[in-house]
Amino acid sequence: MAPQQAGLALVLVALAAAAAAEVIQDATTTATVHLGDVSPFNHVWKECVGSGHALLGTRADWRAHLQNVTRDLGFKRVRFHGILDDDMTSVYDGKPSFYNVFQVYDFMLRNGVRPVVELSFMPRSFFSCNPSVNCTYAFGNPVGGYKVRMEDLNPLCRHHIITYSMHTLLLACLLACLLVCLLAYTVEMWGIAYPFPYLNLYNATATALKSVHPSLKVGGPATMQVQHVADFIHNTSARGIPVDFVSTHLYPSDPNCNLPSTRNDPDCFAHTLQSTQKIAAAAHLPLLITEYNDGLEGTPPHRDTAYAAAFVFHNVPLVQNLSLFSWWTFTDVFEEGGMNPSPFSNAFGLQNIYGVAKPVYRAFQLLNDAGRFALRTTVTQPSSQPPTGQVRVFATINSTASAPVHEKLQSLRVHVSNFLRLDMGECGNNTATITIPTTSPPPASLSARVYALDDWSVNPRAEWTRLGSPVYPTQQQLNRIFAASEVTPSAQELKITKEAVSFTTHLRGCSAYLVTFHVQ
Repeated sequence: MAPQQAGLALVLVALAAAAAAEVIQDATTTATVHLGDVSPFNHVWKECVGSGHALLGTRADWRAHLQNVTRDLGFKRVRFHGILDDDMTSVYDGKPSFYNVFQVYDFMLRNGVRPVVELSFMPRSFFSCNPSVNCTYAFGNPVGGYKVRMEDLNPLCRHHIITYSMHTLLLACLLACLLVCLLAYTVEMWGIAYPFPYLNLYNATATALKSVHPSLKVGGPATMQVQHVADFIHNTSARGIPVDFVSTHLYPSDPNCNLPSTRNDPDCFAHTLQSTQKIAAAAHLPLLITEYNDGLEGTPPHRDTAYAAAFVFHNVPLVQNLSLFSWWTFTDVFEEGGMNPSPFSNAFGLQNIYGVAKPVYRAFQLLNDAGRFALRTTVTQPSSQPPTGQVRVFATINSTASAPVHEKLQSLRVHVSNFLRLDMGECGNNTATITIPTTSPPPASLSARVYALDDWSVNPRAEWTRLGSPVYPTQQQLNRIFAASEVTPSAQELKITKEAVSFTTHLRGCSAYLVTFHVQ
């Protein structure tokens, strides 16, 4: 298990009114980390992580994997679909029973994780089904009208308040989709159209929840591909419908980044999020990205490899203005499309079905102890065609700008990544030389370690392949696969002078590296 000592080294330029890292291209990169120039560093990725449907929360393996990410990655909340699916609710004495829902929530709270509650798919007793859509995952016409159906949710809300206390409830719903992120993806997919009947349902839900307690946070539209964000803000404002936050989803493989104006933008994903955040900020609303990952493409198997780790290191500095940034999902224990028995199937989880940590899991683990402050980092690199990858450097620190040099170096974390969009080619090898000027001589006892996340250092999928790709591995085989997922730090050679500390890191393919410093 990699130590929870997270890193840093930052390339910050003004982007979307927040610190954002500078991107450079070519085989040799140089960067300078300025210890005296700090700004707040938002751990936005920790606010939430995604899961499959709520019923999975009753499984022992799902629960064990949740405990892993709680212990290692620092996630604060979990979001999933289907808390009101037929398999989670029942009708007793004419009223819905929420017993299964609270069994899942209680387990989460016992383990220090709060639910981000999405009101989406509904029990058949709530809605009549439109036969032209999949009734398992769709809204239909409310039986008895919106008001009657939303009033059935009041006991669910009141139980939260009485059982978990208002303090707990507000923490659970702070900047989160508590009980009202209505999943209105698209007309074709889920059978609910925007603006109507979506706005009718949203209005009824928001009104019902605010009647339970006005402090409950209400928001939407929880669309895919950042759709209808501006429309939702305008429509709800014009009708006086309460809104506390805006939520939506985006993946780098979405059509947003395959337009003539965006397909050649290596940072289209982050730029799209920045533009959407500005729309929400103009209305004084926080933006919650309640689903994202490194892309939904089927090949190559990037979600199982270091590519996903590089994606995380590459984009985290660029999304500092978001209020929530939820990776989907934390485990391959996932039911949509059927439960794939293969240990590695390029599924969406941070862990595979056996709880083996993928490289992206290790990326979040190394980020877990990132500092409270980002350091301004300047980067220079000659251009090359075709690019061998985008090298990004970002640095964090826990000390203030006025702290002594040895204290700053002790908490310094330098993150380096080499990344390239899948549709722009393959990552080549790059080299980054990083210099840290100091106002006084660095300690002679200063040393450093590097944690490497590349396909040669941490690759449990490759070990599984070497074992013959067994669908049902033996315990001995699993032990070897688990071992291949470990991160073992190595010594990082430093050049120390009276004025600076410098080092060189070799970046192999799409990869992510953390360098930490230690004063004896």
